[in-house]
Amino acid sequence: MKNAEIWEIQSCPMDSYEWKNILAWRQQAFVHMYETRSYTWIWAASSIGSFTLNSAWNIVRTSCPIFDLADVVWFYCHSPKISYCTLGALHDRLLTTTRLKNFPIVDNDICVLCQDDIETI
Repeated sequence: MKNAEIWEIQSCPMDSYEWKNILAWRQQAFVHMYETRSYTWIWAASSIGSFTLNSAWNIVRTSCPIFDLADVVWFYCHSPKISYCTLGALHDRLLTTTRLKNFPIVDNDICVLCQDDIETI
């Protein structure tokens, strides 16, 4: 790969998944470049015209609004397991039996602890 252009590199079956993705994104990156009259390529996604990983990442990723309670869930010395479960509960994504019944995974949505009512959070 030394002294080779990224546009000329071919994918091999033994390449890693990440490298195959980078090679697949070439066409998407090509849309954000244009050729100047001096036959040099300018990266249009960057304000200075040079390629940066940050500018490429901003093109490829899908941006979402910032989570309001991020500082409450992810804080210094947090337990990742607890933070992940808290995040799932705040977004109503925990796999309760009621939720699993909506996906036809289980037939019964009765609470396993009290055996009286449907399971909720």
